[in-house]
Amino acid sequence: MDNNHLKIDKSLLQAYERADYVVPEIGEILHIGKLHPLLDAFLEQHLYEQWAFISAFNPYSNVKDEQWNKERQQELKTLLLKEGYAFLEAYGKDPEGEWPPEDNFLVMDISEERAVAMGKVFKQNAILVGKRGGAVRLVFCIE
Repeated sequence: MDNNHLKIDKSLLQAYERADYVVPEIGEILHIGKLHPLLDAFLEQHLYEQWAFISAFNPYSNVKDEQWNKERQQELKTLLLKEGYAFLEAYGKDPEGEWPPEDNFLVMDISEERAVAMGKVFKQNAILVGKRGGAVRLVFCIE
């Protein structure tokens, strides 16, 4: 984790760390710092090496209404399609219910740098990234 986490409120950082990051299509729930064999099997089967978990919901963790969030998420989807990325629908949720669920995309074979850049475009505090066989990492988009 880089030093940008120092700019994030401690309770928000804890919310990221305890969240469930769900990928229904492969039956996997991702957690920061953990390995995920179902995701690895999916990546291997489809010859993907790395991935990112990106959302356009609730910029800088400021809760917006559902329509606003859905419109931004559609903009992100359009960008992913335009750039030719394969992705799966996913979502993040707080197991304690303090934060509303947020739609995400699990984007295959996107570089960490490009994923962070997309996170910045959509005003996200952070994204998740990982590589086949590696643990899930939280990467901050704020500067």
